[in-house]
Amino acid sequence: MALPPEGLVGRGSELSSMLAELDRARSGTAASILILGEPGVGKSSLMDAACDSVNDSAVVLRGRCLPLASLAVPFLALRDIVRSSPEIPEHPKPRLGTGDHTPEYVPVLLDEWIDGLCRTGLVVMAIDDLQWADRSTLDALMYLMAGPARRTLGILATVRDGQYAEDEPIARWLADVATLPGVSSLPVAPFDRSATTAQLARLLGDLPHESLVQDVFERTAGNPYLTTLVARGLPADAREIPRELPPDLQSTLRHDWLRLGESARELTTMLAIGGRPLTERALTAVLDSDPDAVADALTEAVGLGILALDSDGRAWFHHPLIAEVVIGAITPEQARRRHAHAADLYAAAIAAEDSAPADWLVSRAVHLDRAGDDEAALSAGLIAADAVHRVGGDLEMLRLLRRCIELRRGLPDSAVPVQELLLRFRRAAAETGAVTDELEAVDGILATLDRESDPLLAAEMLVRRMHLRFRTGRGFMVSAEAREALRLAAAHPASWQYAFALAELGHTQVFERDPAASATVDNAVQVAAASRSDEAIAYALSAQGLLAGTRYDAGESRRLGDLVFEASVRAHDFWPVIRCAIWEATALRSRRRGADSLAARRSRLSSAGAPHSCVATIAAYEAAEWLIVGDIQAVRQGVRAALGADPGLLADVSVRLTAARLAAMQSRAAEAAAHLGRAEELVDGRSGYLASDFALVRAHVHLAAGEPDAALAAATAGLDHAPPGGMSEWLVPVAARALADLAQRARDSGVGLDRALAQLTAFELAHPGIQHRGIGETPAADAAALLALYRTEVARARAVAGIGEGWEQTATLCREAGLPWDEAYACMRGVEAELTHRSGSRERAAVLARRGVELGRRLDADGITATIESLVGGAHIPLADPAPIATSPVADGLPRLTAREREILDQLVAGRTYSEIARSLVISEKTVSSHVSNLLRKTGASNRIDLARRAAAPVQR
Repeated sequence: MALPPEGLVGRGSELSSMLAELDRARSGTAASILILGEPGVGKSSLMDAACDSVNDSAVVLRGRCLPLASLAVPFLALRDIVRSSPEIPEHPKPRLGTGDHTPEYVPVLLDEWIDGLCRTGLVVMAIDDLQWADRSTLDALMYLMAGPARRTLGILATVRDGQYAEDEPIARWLADVATLPGVSSLPVAPFDRSATTAQLARLLGDLPHESLVQDVFERTAGNPYLTTLVARGLPADAREIPRELPPDLQSTLRHDWLRLGESARELTTMLAIGGRPLTERALTAVLDSDPDAVADALTEAVGLGILALDSDGRAWFHHPLIAEVVIGAITPEQARRRHAHAADLYAAAIAAEDSAPADWLVSRAVHLDRAGDDEAALSAGLIAADAVHRVGGDLEMLRLLRRCIELRRGLPDSAVPVQELLLRFRRAAAETGAVTDELEAVDGILATLDRESDPLLAAEMLVRRMHLRFRTGRGFMVSAEAREALRLAAAHPASWQYAFALAELGHTQVFERDPAASATVDNAVQVAAASRSDEAIAYALSAQGLLAGTRYDAGESRRLGDLVFEASVRAHDFWPVIRCAIWEATALRSRRRGADSLAARRSRLSSAGAPHSCVATIAAYEAAEWLIVGDIQAVRQGVRAALGADPGLLADVSVRLTAARLAAMQSRAAEAAAHLGRAEELVDGRSGYLASDFALVRAHVHLAAGEPDAALAAATAGLDHAPPGGMSEWLVPVAARALADLAQRARDSGVGLDRALAQLTAFELAHPGIQHRGIGETPAADAAALLALYRTEVARARAVAGIGEGWEQTATLCREAGLPWDEAYACMRGVEAELTHRSGSRERAAVLARRGVELGRRLDADGITATIESLVGGAHIPLADPAPIATSPVADGLPRLTAREREILDQLVAGRTYSEIARSLVISEKTVSSHVSNLLRKTGASNRIDLARRAAAPVQR
C-alpha cells in the first residue's frame, strides 16, 4: 500500500457530492447541504475542503457557532461571516452589529447583501457547528434557504448528529428545513478500517503497522478526530497505542488536555465549568489571577489545539467533547465548590466595575445556581434579567425569569413575591411574542390570585387567557369567560379592565351571532375612551372593526384599522391590529386587494417594532389569500416573511397549512404530506381549536395522493365540526370531488359502484347546497362558483352524459370569482368529459384545454397540465392556438354559406391543407372534405383551387 496523496483522506465521494451541488449552485440553482455526523467525524474538514476547492472561483463566507450556554448573542455566526468576508465595494457589508435595524429585519438585510454578491458569481456560505446556533441565526439561515431558487448560492452547514431535546432550537429547525426544496443532507459516517489506515499513514508519515491500525480502529471506532488525538506524537514504527491511555472515549479525549501545564488546565477547567466562551479579560476576572499568567495559559492552550479563539477574541474548546470530558473528571462536590468560587470572583469583578458587562451578571447568576445557592441565584438572576433587558437580550431575560420562578417555588420563605415574578415573566413574554410562555404565566397568576380581593387583575388575566388560549390552539374565545371577567370588574365600571372585558364580550358576541353584540361594542368604546387606556381603546375599536368587516364597510374598516394601530403602538399590544387587519381585508371583497391591505399592515407592524409572532400572523393570512388568488411568488414571499424568525404557534400552523395546500394543488403529494404532518405535530391533536382549515387541507393532501376515501373522511369530519368563522362551504365541493373519484374508481374496477352512489345520495341529502357557517356571508361570486363545482362533481359521480358544457360554465364562474385553481381544475374535467364521450365536442375540448394549460403553467399545477396534455395528445388536438386567418372578402355573388363553410373557405383561401384545417377547427379531415364538397356544389366551382379563386375575386359592381 502506498502513502495516500495530499488532500482530504477517506471522503472522496462525499466531497464529490458537495462539489456537484456547488456546481449546480454556480449554474443558478441554489443549493443547501446539511453535513451531519457525530462529533469528531470530520464534518468541518469536509466542509473546509469543499470551500477550498472553489475558493479561487467563488466568494466564500465562513462562520462558526459557539456554545453560548448562558447568554444568547443574536446572529453570532452571521456577524462572524460578515466581519471576515472580503470587501466588495459594489456590495458593502451589512451592519448586523449595530442598532440600525430591528432583529426581525436582519434576515432581510442579509438576504439583500447575499443577493448582491450572487450577481458576481458563486457565493458559498459555510457555517460550522450549527447545533450551537442561537434562534436568530437559525431563523435567518432558514430565510436564506427558503429564498429564491434561481440564484448562485450554496449554503453548507455542519450539524452534530444525535437526539436533541424538543426545546432545543436546532431540533425544530432541522425538522422544518427538511421540507424545503433545494435542501439536502449529507451523512458523514466514521471511517472504516481502510480509511483509518490511510489517515494513520498521513499522520505518521509512513505506512502504519497492522497491529497499530487494529488497536486504533478498535479504540476510536473510526472517529477521525480521536484517531488524530491518539496518534499525535507516536513514532512511525509504533505497534499500538500507549497503554497509559485509558481505552474509553473520555480518557482518549483527555490525552491532549493532560499535556497542558497546571495553569492552562485550571483555565480550561473553569472555562468548561462556565459553559460558555470567555474573553481574556473575563478569564482574568474569574480566575482572579495575574493577567500575564492568564495570557500565557491561554496561549499554551491555543497552541496545543485545546482552545480556539473566535473573531471577537473569546476562547472556547477546539473540540466540544474536550469540555465534556474535563467536566466529567470533576466530582459533583468539586464542581459545586468551583461554581461557588467562580460566583464570588464574578461578584468581586462586578463590584470593581462602574458598569459591569451584562454577560458577567448572567455568568454570576448561572454559577450561583449551579453552586446550589438558590436564594442568591434568585436575586442574581433578577438583576441579570434587568441587565440583559437593557442591552436588548429579551430572550435571555425570559430564560432567566423562568429559572427565577423555578427557584422561587423551592424557596417558601423567600421575600420575592411569586405573583410579582409571574407578572414580570408575563410582561417579558408579551414583549417578545412568546405566547406559550405568556399563557403559562397567566395560568400561574390566576392559580395564585384571590379573584375577589383583586378583581381587576383577575378580570384582566381572564381576558388575556382567552386571547392566549386561542392563539395557542387550546380553545375558542367564548362569551361565558368574558362575562366572568366583566362580573369581576363590575364594581369598577370606569376602569380600563372593565372596558377591556366589555370589548371582548362584544367580540365573542359577534361570533356567537348575539343581537346584543353591536350595543356591547359601542358601550365598550365609550368606557374605553373615558378610561384613557390605549390598550382598552385598541381592543374596543378592534371589536368595532370586526363589526364593520362583517358588514363589508371597507371605508369604516380602514378608518378603524388606523385608529387601532395608533392605540396598539402606544400600548405595545399588537393583537388588536391583527384582528382588525383581517376583517379590514375581508371588507374589501377582493382577495388581491385584501392581500395588499394585509401586506401594508404587516409592513407598518414591523416598522413599529411589533414582535415577530404578530408580524408573522398577518403574513400567514396574507399568504393564504395569495394562494387562493394564484400568485405563487407572493405566496412564497408571505411564507418567508412568516418564517423569518419564530412565528408563534398560530402563524406557524397557518403558514404550514398554506404550504401544504400549495404543494397538494401542484401535485407534490409527499411534500404536501410533510407540511401537513409538521402542522399537526405543532398543534398536537388540537387542530379542532384553531381557526384554520385543517380539514380542507387534509382533504386536498389526500386527493393529491390519490386517496379519495381519506379525503372524503377529512372533508366530512370538517363539515361535522366546522369551527366558528370556518370556511365550511369550501368543504362541500371537495367532498363531492372525493365521492366522484370513488364512483369513477368503482366503475373502472367493476366493484362497489352501488355503495359509492349510496354515499353520494346520503351526502346530497345532508348537504343540499352550499352553506356558510361563519359570520358575515360568502361573496355571491364565490357561492355561485362553489355551488357549480358541487353540482358538476355530483354529475361526474353519476356519469351524466354531456357535462362538458357544465364544466365550461363552472370554469367561467370560477374565473369570475377569482378562483384560478378551481378554474384550471374545471377546464381539465371539461376536457376529460368532452373527449371520453362519443357526443363530446372536440371544439369545446380544445378551447378548455388551451385555457386549462395556460392556467396550469402559470400556477405550476403540473398535475392538471400533464392530464390535459395527455388527453388532447391522445385525441390529436393541438394545444397551440392556430395562426390567425384573415377573413376573406367572400364574394357577395356566391350562394349563401353557413358559418362553418365560411370558416373553411377562409382557410382554403389562406392555402391551408385539409389536415391543417381539421387540426385548426378540431374536426376530422372527413368532415372538412364533406364541407368542401358542399361548397363546390353551391358555387359551381370545379375544384378547391377554383373555389378559392372565386372567393378571393373582387365583387363586380
